Amino acid sequence: MGVLCRSVLLTWLILAVNHNAFTQFHEVRFRHIGIEDGLSQSSVNTIYQDSRGFIWIGTQDGLNRFDGTDFTIYRTGLNDHAICGNYIYDILEREDAEMWVATFGGGLIRIDQRTQQIDCFSQSEGNLPSNRIFSIAEDDQQILWLGSNEGLIRFDPKEKTSEVLFHSRMNFIGSVEWIQDRLWIGGDSGLIVLDPVTRKSDENWIDLVGHTGTVSTIAASGDTVMLACQEGLFCINTRTGIKSEISFPDHLPKGIIQSVCRIHNGNWLIATGNGLFEWHPVRGIINTYYSNVSDPASLSNNNVIAVCQSEDQVVWVGTRNGLSVIENPEPAIRLVRSIPGESGLQSRQVNAFAAYNDTLVWAGTSNGLHLIDMEQELVTPWNSSSSNAYMSFPVEILSLYRDEEGVIWVGTKQDGVYRLTGSAVQPVLQKISVPGAERLSVHCIRKDPTGRLWLGTSAKGLWRVDPDGSAPVIYSYQEDGTGLSHTYVFCLEADTRDRMWIGTPTGGVNVLDTRSEKIWHIQNDPEEPGSLSNDIILSFYTDDRGYLWVGTVDGLNRTELPLTEITADLLDRGKVRFRKYGRNEGLPNEVVYGMLDDGAGSLWMSTNRGIAVFHMADEKVSAVITPADGLQNNEFNQNAFYLTSNGTMFFGGVEGMNFFEPGKVFSGKDALQVVLTNVALFNETVPVGGNGLYGLHLENDIGFMDELELSYKHDMVTFHYAALSFKRPEQTVYRYKLEGFDKKWVYADDGRSATYTNLKPGKYSFLVEAAGPDLNWSGTSIKVMVGTPPWLTWYATLFYLLLAAGLIYTYTRLRIRAETRKLLQQQEVANARIEERELYRKKSAADFHDEAGKFITKINLFAEMAGKEAAQEEKLSGFIQKIRENTLELGTNMRDFLWSMDVRMDNLYDLVDRMRDAGELMLTETGIMFRAEGLDPEFKNVPLSQEMRRVCLQLFKEAFLNTARHSGATKAVLKVTLSGQQLQVLYQDNGTGIVLNEAAKKGHYGLKLMQERAEKIGGSLQIESPEKGGTLVTLDVKIPQMGDTE
Repeated sequence: MGVLCRSVLLTWLILAVNHNAFTQFHEVRFRHIGIEDGLSQSSVNTIYQDSRGFIWIGTQDGLNRFDGTDFTIYRTGLNDHAICGNYIYDILEREDAEMWVATFGGGLIRIDQRTQQIDCFSQSEGNLPSNRIFSIAEDDQQILWLGSNEGLIRFDPKEKTSEVLFHSRMNFIGSVEWIQDRLWIGGDSGLIVLDPVTRKSDENWIDLVGHTGTVSTIAASGDTVMLACQEGLFCINTRTGIKSEISFPDHLPKGIIQSVCRIHNGNWLIATGNGLFEWHPVRGIINTYYSNVSDPASLSNNNVIAVCQSEDQVVWVGTRNGLSVIENPEPAIRLVRSIPGESGLQSRQVNAFAAYNDTLVWAGTSNGLHLIDMEQELVTPWNSSSSNAYMSFPVEILSLYRDEEGVIWVGTKQDGVYRLTGSAVQPVLQKISVPGAERLSVHCIRKDPTGRLWLGTSAKGLWRVDPDGSAPVIYSYQEDGTGLSHTYVFCLEADTRDRMWIGTPTGGVNVLDTRSEKIWHIQNDPEEPGSLSNDIILSFYTDDRGYLWVGTVDGLNRTELPLTEITADLLDRGKVRFRKYGRNEGLPNEVVYGMLDDGAGSLWMSTNRGIAVFHMADEKVSAVITPADGLQNNEFNQNAFYLTSNGTMFFGGVEGMNFFEPGKVFSGKDALQVVLTNVALFNETVPVGGNGLYGLHLENDIGFMDELELSYKHDMVTFHYAALSFKRPEQTVYRYKLEGFDKKWVYADDGRSATYTNLKPGKYSFLVEAAGPDLNWSGTSIKVMVGTPPWLTWYATLFYLLLAAGLIYTYTRLRIRAETRKLLQQQEVANARIEERELYRKKSAADFHDEAGKFITKINLFAEMAGKEAAQEEKLSGFIQKIRENTLELGTNMRDFLWSMDVRMDNLYDLVDRMRDAGELMLTETGIMFRAEGLDPEFKNVPLSQEMRRVCLQLFKEAFLNTARHSGATKAVLKVTLSGQQLQVLYQDNGTGIVLNEAAKKGHYGLKLMQERAEKIGGSLQIESPEKGGTLVTLDVKIPQMGDTE
């Protein structure tokens, strides 16, 4: 390679003593909370977190309770939350959620958080010798010790009595702490360590500490006591008895130390009148925080009065200008910014990265190169502002590329390409002399396995620089379509088939076959759903499976096929297809500047709305990182993304740069503490105690209750809740559910309340949960009992049942009477009609009987006379005899028919009696002895239908007739038995019997007719001839009861 070298040796000043040679990282960003956010006043004297998680802030004009979003203010003159003093100096929580508040001028205040009862102790009440209380401490016996301008006050909360100690020795006591069975007391006369039992000073500690002068503050953690006094700041180990002074570098301005707090990492935060300092027990002062008008994320005011760290590791800083909050003292996402007037990063615009090793990374900016030392947290600039002539260097860096040999290639704006080698302490920078490239702007650099360097340029196309020093090969835009589709090249990606994928602005993707030098164009086609989403290409990435991901200004694209399967034929036919991902898949913004693979299945993509974490398997965004998480800005820069060999990600943007390990960004998220803050009826908050509201009396604050009893009148109830989240509270999401009413979780879009109306009486359970961006849900619950109105109680229900039963009974009785009366009337009419019909039938039957009998008698008489006259004519005499027999039978059948129609004969007794008469009439005339058995007077109570009476009579008359004519019998018997509803009629003679088979063959009509009649009434008929002779006829039939159907 023909190279003209211009070497520069730079001895890095990071080894020098001069502190101005480096700057620390600026990932600590303060969020400001002031009176515009609800704080009662901007001068914050004290900060305290209670056992439930609320932050209490004492100001010079009121006490504030903060839940992360809203403030509850305690001040004099308020109807609710009225206290006896507004100038708050100190806050302490005792058992059972009692808050004790020291005021200047108002004495001591007790707030019972359970009952919301507020008690004041003051001189005017006669239970406190001073109204000016500066500090509070509690000993092991639950005695309160108060620092005041009258000396040390011992206050018994149970007896509500007090006494003064050291009135003559210390007129002003500003700090009191209970440390290892001793009271450490600091005031205008120095330090006293008191044994509260003997009430004597422990001189050993006094001798150890020595002269202090006025003591401003005392703080303790474990075996360490921090003592701020007129002589300085001292660290005392109570276990070893070693005292050491904390020294501040001369260049660090400091004021009076007003508060000291130990934080989670073992470091101490020191609040002074001139800034906030972080002290490391070994390294000393490691961080300083000041107010900077050029940095809105700096401390709000240099006069720092109070400092406190909450359980979630959020640091609270009270200043003369409100609260300054550090949400992430040790954030997973590190931040490096350019601060005007400070050394370090000298440009807000960070454009490119390349790693020197695992801890040192070069950053290219609009103002030169910077070396980022992640381990030492140092940023060292190398730019053209140096007076050393050998350090002149192009100002703006567009691209950086590290090849496999560890050489870093630097692409500049209008100054060609540089080669960076050497050590981090003594780097060597060489400009590459390429004919025609002196003023070249290089957007991207790649080096192929053959050693050829590929340069994507501005307006000059794609350059290939061969290692043999020959003139560069330039692939430029051609109007005939044989060259590149655009003169600018933004990004490059080489595949395994010797092809270079080229990203252009507005020209789409170009594919160069480096062997044949053929170029294909892949562009957006509005008519083709599988084409690129946009022709402005910003970045490429090839995943482990071989798929190419393409970042554009209109979303993310991925090839449908791996690059190895995209053939020249597909490229020739323009059939390369893509899947597209945008807002619907969760992208916060369509512009995708760069992509980094975390090795766990997700792409981390820089956009104009933060960093999106895209899960490749699910094909959707799983999380979005914003400035609230520590990003330099929502907007990032093209080419400013880089992944080190140890997995650390770098992203550069318009306000600096970020780097982080992706696996730590979402780890260690604590569950949120969720509390109920109040309950409202008809949009009015229900006070605790007093007369209540709308009949609802709360003995305790809703946050301390397990169950809430509502009346049936409370048909509009609202639950207010809060997640005591002080990290990114604006990203906290809520969901709630009233078990017994809601079938699913209700996700709260706005506000922190849930309203229910017209709840039915019964038992419910209100659950509310909160989560941060990691969706680690946690919550709280309360049982809800909705009372039953009097008209729905059990006794009311019993009354309703009795009333309904009475009404039903009365109604039924009336209806029965009415229906009975109606039925009786109908029955009377029916009976009259029946009687009328019966009389008519009887008369008709009698008339018919008389008339028919008269004619039958005449026919018999004439037949008898004719028989006598024709006695000599045998044949004629036979006919006349048949006429007489049939006439007699007709008379008998007529009488039987009239009998069956007689409703007075509708019982079993009359049937059997009639059958007996018929048997005697038909058999005894032929000399057969006949008897009937089983005739029981109880049979009169067994009703029979007209049909059954008629069929039974006819059936057995047929049997009698067969006996009389054909059997030659001398005896016959009829036997009737009744068992329940089952009737059996048995008839037997002692004649010759009947051969059933022969009868069947001859088609014996009488037997067949008897069978049919038996079946007609639902009975069974058996006709048999026993071995001993005779014929046995048995009828079995069930007598239907009233209402049965036949």
